[in-house]
Amino acid sequence: MSFTSLVKTVAPRRLLWLLAALLVSLPPLLGHGFQVDEQSARRLGDAFSGGAAEARDASTAFYNPAGLVRLKKLEIVAGFSLIDNQTHFEGNGWTSDGLNLVPIQGGDGGDPSSQIAIPHLYLALPVSETAVFGFAVNAPYATGTDYSADWVGRYFATESELYGITATGALGVVVNDRLSFGLALNLQSAKGKIQNAVNSAGVCALVAAQGGLDALGLPGCSELGFSELGSAVDDGLVTVEGDDLGIGFSVGLLYQMNEGSRIGFHFRSDIEQNLYGDAEFRFPDYTQQVLPLADPNLRARTVAGNLALTTPEAASLSGFHQVNARWSVQGDVIWTRWSRFQSLTVELADGPDIAQPQLWDDTLRFALGTEIRVNNNLLVRAGAARDESPIPDETLNLNFPFEDFAAFSLGAGVRLSDKCDLDIGVQKTLAMSVPINQGSLASDAALLQGELETDILSMAIGINYRPGR
Repeated sequence: MSFTSLVKTVAPRRLLWLLAALLVSLPPLLGHGFQVDEQSARRLGDAFSGGAAEARDASTAFYNPAGLVRLKKLEIVAGFSLIDNQTHFEGNGWTSDGLNLVPIQGGDGGDPSSQIAIPHLYLALPVSETAVFGFAVNAPYATGTDYSADWVGRYFATESELYGITATGALGVVVNDRLSFGLALNLQSAKGKIQNAVNSAGVCALVAAQGGLDALGLPGCSELGFSELGSAVDDGLVTVEGDDLGIGFSVGLLYQMNEGSRIGFHFRSDIEQNLYGDAEFRFPDYTQQVLPLADPNLRARTVAGNLALTTPEAASLSGFHQVNARWSVQGDVIWTRWSRFQSLTVELADGPDIAQPQLWDDTLRFALGTEIRVNNNLLVRAGAARDESPIPDETLNLNFPFEDFAAFSLGAGVRLSDKCDLDIGVQKTLAMSVPINQGSLASDAALLQGELETDILSMAIGINYRPGR
């Protein structure tokens, strides 16, 4: 590689990963792609099965607004979910002095874990005999990780936080005795932060190996003040923060075949997000003799950036059947158009656009669930789901470490009074182990290889309050 080529490749890809991670570096905390399923305590208990057809509480304002017409009185649902994500990395990292591989010093990240609380609020308000208004506030994007600052994978991930809140206004109307139609407007706000280290010593070593220091009349890296290659002493730190607001819509249909059986269809549109924010670059002073010469993006400064991302559209088809007075079953299939996510493109205020291929595929999610009434005051629920990963093997990395997964749920509903019910749910996602082979000595000055293991447990509690009864 020539010194000119090195100048063109080292920094842009590192900045791309940092900005991209701000909106989409969601660890395996999430169910599919970068969306969070855990938006209802009742529905967590049956593995989120039958969401477009069940329509038995105000959360249908979010899952299928056509189901609002089944609710005849004012109803309020409120609660929160807690997602416990345990992560463990086992592997090694390398950098290079231009001739030999040099181990990157550092641990396994301290086995970082995250506990994310996700609130939800739903309301259904009949406005006439044939129309019901619905309102929803939830957080379909919520995550965070905090690896040790000096861990072996610090050049690809150290700290991330993301919280997205969606407010939905919906209306369900009766079309005829069997069919209802629903329409919703979704307003989505996202805010995030990401921190990554920069391998300053590795960049200097690459420049030196290509004759760049000699060409510029500079002494060797150690004479310039750089410490041992592979250590964290010379590392830079980049912090990126940004936010955005996007708008989308949902439409739904609910067809009542008979008193105990119904089919629902729900379509949620894509939402275009343009995450605007700042990237702050911090480096030890002595590194600035070399790094800005290798690439202007590696100078200490704060620069504005924009990452365009489209959250994909999704369509669900659900069925619900009341077997008898005490037992019901339900299921659904959800198609998500993740193939929209073919690349990440970052626009920089002081540099050219940077594109990174992602090559995601469309996915299907399947779920089955059941509910049994034990007595007048107790319901029990169970469910299972299988979710495909949209990410091909060639683009698996610390930011997107997803494989196909299976999850199993249990839940219960307790009647506290004629006006109030308590719902609880728990879901266990089977542990995943994902191979990581990330980075490039030529473009990232670092290479990471190993296995990333995750273990996820989701819990939720909610109250269903009906003041009109």
